[in-house]
Amino acid sequence: MLLYLCSFRFLVPERIPDTVIPYISIISFYVILIFLIVKSKATERKIKNINKEQYSIKDLLLFAIVIVLAVNAACLLPSISLMFLLITYYACALIGIIIFISTIYIVLKKNSNRLK
Repeated sequence: MLLYLCSFRFLVPERIPDTVIPYISIISFYVILIFLIVKSKATERKIKNINKEQYSIKDLLLFAIVIVLAVNAACLLPSISLMFLLITYYACALIGIIIFISTIYIVLKKNSNRLK
């Protein structure tokens, strides 16, 4: 963090915004994330061993075949792969927004239930 703050002006000075709005949005996202971390309840992590019956050599072979076919299709048909990547990119962005909003909702709902 200290390195980021010290080298902020020297990395790419042409990309540093001149207005206040980008700084406010970035700071507000940091405040929201810090609030979520503070308010969410800590959970205990457990290591779960994968059962050998869950994944077999047959599953690995099927995955390898699908990956090889997908890579070859992407190389042979670049326009289709570009569209697929665009759709995937926008879907991931939308899913990220949904997860972010639902996390805020869940944490606030749990905190409101604790106060009652």
